[in-house]
Amino acid sequence: MISFIIPPGHVWQHFPGSNKPGSVFYAQSPAEVLTAAATSFPQIFKDAKPHPTDGRKRLSFISAHDIGLCNVVAISRLTAEELESMTQEERDGATVRTVHTARTFPTREFQIILSNDNTVITMFPGPMAPPLPKNGEQCPFWDSHVFVKPLTL
Repeated sequence: MISFIIPPGHVWQHFPGSNKPGSVFYAQSPAEVLTAAATSFPQIFKDAKPHPTDGRKRLSFISAHDIGLCNVVAISRLTAEELESMTQEERDGATVRTVHTARTFPTREFQIILSNDNTVITMFPGPMAPPLPKNGEQCPFWDSHVFVKPLTL
């Protein structure tokens, strides 16, 4: 079995109990997701190669069942009412747009990004997304997407 290093901090914001906007796994911990992924998709881990520019391994998975909520959606998917509720807030040093809605966006897709020594850089439900832009940088992905903050009814 592959051994992973799970640092405290960023990774945990994608699990139940986090108050940050963003996608959330149904699993209770990163270890639970990593164990299930390594068991179900051993070849993806075996074939993973470090990216030439930063040495990180970017692994994409599609599960046979929903694994969490993808709380990053294209603005084009929002209703007029949701668009009216859009606000901005800080997340990890970047200003991001958020929308409050009772709709959920379950997903079977998830991403794991590892350093060369298998330290977890991040992991999240949903499609691959670039890092949040810093210091006013422009990014086509984040210009067209918004974080979903579920409404509690």
